Amino acid sequence: MELSLLIAIEKGYDNLVVKMLDNDKLTDAIEIVDKERETNLHANDMSPILLSAKMNNSGLVELLMDKGYIIKEPHNANCTCYICINRRANDGVGFNQARLEAYNGLTSPSYMVLASWDPVK
Repeated sequence: MELSLLIAIEKGYDNLVVKMLDNDKLTDAIEIVDKERETNLHANDMSPILLSAKMNNSGLVELLMDKGYIIKEPHNANCTCYICINRRANDGVGFNQARLEAYNGLTSPSYMVLASWDPVK
């Protein structure tokens, strides 16, 4: 189910993404997958919010943020937690690529504008 959501985001079918997110069963399934990803911050798979941010699609980023999605900052490159040590030992390239993907999403203009506090207001 999540793969179809990612494809719709990638192809720019915003109306389809909105309909898919409005379907409660699909949203619950995606939230379960994302919560599992939060425990494994270095998963190879792309999350909907991360893909939308990388594509700089501010409409979808805002929609996903309103539904509670966020991009988690990856652990430090020298982190010594079990997950990081295990991932680095088993797939060092994938570990670093996942960190770069997360930072690409975090530094996306559309994500930064929506996730940052506005000092002017």
